[in-house]
Amino acid sequence: MKICFLAGANTIHSIRWIRYFVKAGEKITWISFAPPLNEARDFIGQTNFLNLRLGKNLLSLVNLPLNLWKIHKTIRREKIEIVHAHYAGLYGLIGALLNFHPFVLTVWGSDVLIFPSNFIKKKITGFILKKADLITVDGYNCRDAILKFSVHPKKVNFIQFGVDAEKFRPQGEPRPNTVLSLRSLEPIYDIETLIKAAPLVLNKVPETKFIIAGDGSDKQKLAELAVNLKVAERVQFVGRITHDKLPEFINNASIYVSTSLSDSGLAMSTTEAMACGLPVVITDTSDNSRWVKNNDGGFVIPVKNPELLAEKIIYLLAHPTERKAFGARNRKIVEEGNSYKGEMAKMHNIYKETLK
Repeated sequence: MKICFLAGANTIHSIRWIRYFVKAGEKITWISFAPPLNEARDFIGQTNFLNLRLGKNLLSLVNLPLNLWKIHKTIRREKIEIVHAHYAGLYGLIGALLNFHPFVLTVWGSDVLIFPSNFIKKKITGFILKKADLITVDGYNCRDAILKFSVHPKKVNFIQFGVDAEKFRPQGEPRPNTVLSLRSLEPIYDIETLIKAAPLVLNKVPETKFIIAGDGSDKQKLAELAVNLKVAERVQFVGRITHDKLPEFINNASIYVSTSLSDSGLAMSTTEAMACGLPVVITDTSDNSRWVKNNDGGFVIPVKNPELLAEKIIYLLAHPTERKAFGARNRKIVEEGNSYKGEMAKMHNIYKETLK
């Protein structure tokens, strides 16, 4: 099978997805407008990797026809059978403009939940969705958003990004009283609420440590907030953690927290934390309440509520037996319904059926 992926090589989701099909022996052409992360180093040489440049602002408009020509030429030369774009933005638009079929599209969340914020953006998104022969989603909220564009329901398939449950698994004893966040430091992930909850938690459990991984445009603002709230000594910003080091990192924590304002399905970081046997406190967005029930795996709380977030963190810190039971429950849920190998095997079958 000859598949052309239009997907950013700077995102771990694309890397994990494409790696599976390279390892499965399929012939892969990978077109990206971003240089690859180190996490792709073990297999990218086994693909026909094309790193294109788009430019910024007006230059991107000038370069778009040239890049379309280069991609079209590559598709013909490599005798591509399926084009699969990840994200209904730039890559999805290019896939739609190529007018190649079958064209598969994977939406990630913000591309259909946030991006279509005005008339022009809605038109672009609608054009991309209607051009796709098959669309994959990992959340009901994304499916519902897509159907509002008059997309036929039969075109939409549920495929989770999945977690490698062999790699992400409980290992040893966690550090006591350690709260972990793995979301990027961007406004959409609302790390501000976690930092505002920190002094409330520390008032009851002074030895608590907050580990905030990730990077982003809010980093300076969040660091200043921690200083102003007098919790900087207990809040540690550790930057982006490579995917290979994540399992050990997660297993050092007692509780995982996600304060996101929007997600598609169940966020990968939440899934990985659950696979490692952590209890979670997550916001009531996307499909979170489908995966986690209050007092069964952790807690699902309203967004922007530092008081309730602090209350649930304090509860879990004070109840180690329940904390452990919640984590075991989460591990089982991920193994049964969000397995990386299982989900990619489903996708493999969909490719084969599509070519028929």
